[in-house]
Amino acid sequence: MIKNRRIIIIALLTVYTFYIPITHRVDISLGIIVLGTIGILDILSSYESRINRYIIIYFLLTLSMAFPIMYSSDYTQGLLYTTKNLLSLFFVSAGFRVCKVKKDEILLKTILWVSLPLLICNIIFARNNALELKFANSLIAHFLIAPTSLVNLYGSNITDPNKAGTIFLNTNNASVFFCTIFAICLVVCKKKNEKIEKKYLVLAIICASSILSTGCRIGMIVLFLEILCFAFLKKKEILIKIALSIGILALLVLILKNINIPYVSNTISRLSWSIIKNDPRMVLWSFALKNLNFFGYGYGGWEELVLDLPAYYQKFPPHNHLLIFLFIGGFFPAALYTLFWGSVVKKAYRAYTLYNSSYSLLLIMITINVVIHGFFDNYFLGQNNIMQLVFLLVGISIYKIQKKD
Repeated sequence: MIKNRRIIIIALLTVYTFYIPITHRVDISLGIIVLGTIGILDILSSYESRINRYIIIYFLLTLSMAFPIMYSSDYTQGLLYTTKNLLSLFFVSAGFRVCKVKKDEILLKTILWVSLPLLICNIIFARNNALELKFANSLIAHFLIAPTSLVNLYGSNITDPNKAGTIFLNTNNASVFFCTIFAICLVVCKKKNEKIEKKYLVLAIICASSILSTGCRIGMIVLFLEILCFAFLKKKEILIKIALSIGILALLVLILKNINIPYVSNTISRLSWSIIKNDPRMVLWSFALKNLNFFGYGYGGWEELVLDLPAYYQKFPPHNHLLIFLFIGGFFPAALYTLFWGSVVKKAYRAYTLYNSSYSLLLIMITINVVIHGFFDNYFLGQNNIMQLVFLLVGISIYKIQKKD
């Protein structure tokens, strides 16, 4: 019972992270402290963790992203990125530790249940933007949202009445998180006897609705790709039930669109080419590709270069993970980032074809989520909840797959 209480605490800290405000610009995250400590202790106590190839690749990525601090104009940003890269490494190792004490399955299910209030709130807030802003200004929000983010509340896109993000002030970040939760739902809804656990299927439908409620176009695409991935890799009997359930959801979306429910119709309309071609990302990517440097520009380099663009575009980061790595550290960290996720998905797919492992499927869907969202956005390492959840799940999945081998 005590051990299960610990799992509940870890799940709560993973999902909500819980900030202790020190000043309006300094905060302490309990989630980072607890999960980071678990990961550090596992690395120190386990030779197996220290020589893990994925740990080594990510450690090299961390070093390659720390080196540009030497020629950067923004040392603070460099130290922050390096710290978060190291923490991500520790979260992977924390996932190893959870598997070693055989609590991986119960942790995944607990994460789903503690996420449920967040999923429901996001759906409600999508229909009531004033209520969401009231929540963001409440006392409880100061413990669930980083104080440094709350300072910029009215510069965030949750002020858009067609979008909702709850504790994620950026609705694109909310989409990444909810798509990760959705992947867990799909994996755990299948019992060992190949039957569907209906309660987790209901959670998957609620989670899919939460993804739509963010108003994030990429979230809608990732949702479709995760379902497609699940459909191709799972048995037909299960596929039929999943397809029927998601089909009902899709029908509801179409009905809602026709009666003009804002967050659905707005998201679908923003997928048209006429909107996409005028997206600021097109200008940013074109500018970035013309100014690539083999060794990068260091931290703060993008902010200096982007001054050559019209004033409207100067406030935007590159909105692409690879471009972020390329502009900060050059081609070497970008190659390591690609190698890490490429080797992860290759290992997962091979393991799935050999063992039909649910953890392989989870790892493939997480990679789809990270890479597709990362092609269009800047969330990587920017949101503690996402960083904790994604890398903890990567660690759990890698450990389970390697143990099968």
